[in-house]
Amino acid sequence: MKLSKVFEFIAEIIVWFQIVMSPTLICFAIGSIIYFMNPGETNLIIAIGLIFIGLVGGILYANKIWRTKGTVSFISRVSASPELDTDSNDK
Repeated sequence: MKLSKVFEFIAEIIVWFQIVMSPTLICFAIGSIIYFMNPGETNLIIAIGLIFIGLVGGILYANKIWRTKGTVSFISRVSASPELDTDSNDK
């Protein structure tokens, strides 16, 4: 395997992890709010369940993106800043 392919694969994995962590962290925040508003065993189970749902949903979503578009191209399109693409002298 060529070295460039190895670096591309590593970049895909890093970006895949970023995609997975987005819904996981959102569900973690929601679960934390639910738990800390009224700490108890039931709310802890709900919070852990939400985190698990976020993790599984993130994994499924990241795998879908990896198979269709590629994770690096997806993130680059999401993070693009079209307002920076125009030349300031064009105004």
